[in-house]
Amino acid sequence: GKHIAEGLLPPIYYYGALFQGSFPQFYQALLFKIFGYSALLTKIEATLAFVAFLVVQFFLLMECFSWTWAFVISLFYCLPLTYLLLASLDVGSHFPVVFFLGTMILTLTYQIYWKGKDTLLSALGVIMGLGFWTHQITAIFIATSGVFLLARYKLEIRKYLKLALFFFVGAFPVVMSEIYWKFPLVRLLFAGGSGAVSESKIRRAKDFLLTLISSGPYGINWIYLVLIAAGAVILA
Repeated sequence: GKHIAEGLLPPIYYYGALFQGSFPQFYQALLFKIFGYSALLTKIEATLAFVAFLVVQFFLLMECFSWTWAFVISLFYCLPLTYLLLASLDVGSHFPVVFFLGTMILTLTYQIYWKGKDTLLSALGVIMGLGFWTHQITAIFIATSGVFLLARYKLEIRKYLKLALFFFVGAFPVVMSEIYWKFPLVRLLFAGGSGAVSESKIRRAKDFLLTLISSGPYGINWIYLVLIAAGAVILA
C-alpha cells in the first residue's frame, strides 16, 4: 500500500506470494495519500472492511430469515474468538476483505436467484473476479454461487459467457500474471507437489476447523461441534 501511494509500480500480489492479491492495498494506498502513513490507519482500514462485511451480511440474513436471526449471527462475529479476532483485524491475508467480497457474492446471487434481478449478473462476475484476485479461498463463495446460478439458468450458455467475461474483468491482473509467469497458480492447484492434497493436510484442516469452534481442550471441540450440528437440525 505504501509503495502504491508513492507512485511505484503496483504489485499484483503480495511480495513473494502468488495467491494473495494486492487489491486491498489500492484503497489502503488511497487512505495513506489522504491521512499519511500509520500502522494504526492500517488496522483501521482492516476493521472498516470487516464492519462492511458485517453490514452486508446483516441485510442478507435479514432478507433470508429475520431481523433477530441477522442480529444474533452478526453478534457472533463480534465475539473475541481467537481466530475470528485475528481474521477481523488481519492485514496480512486481508481476510476482512475476503469476507466482504464473499458476502457480496452471496448477496448478489440471492438477488439474482430469488428476486430475478438478472441485470446484476455483470456486477456478480466482477465481484467474483476481484475476490479471486484478492485471495483464491473465495473459490468457496464462487462455487456456492455457481450452484444457484446453475439451478436458475440451467443451459443458458449466454448467461455463463457473460458471467465469465466480467469475471475476467475483475480478475484481469491474475490472468495477466498467469500468462506472464507461465501459469504458476494452475500448476500449484493441479500439478501436485506442494499444492497436492494429502492425508496430513486433511488432518491439519480438520484440527484447524475444530479450533475455529473452540480454542479449549481438544475433546471440548467435538462437544461444541455436536451441539452446533444439533442446533442446525432443530432450526432446519
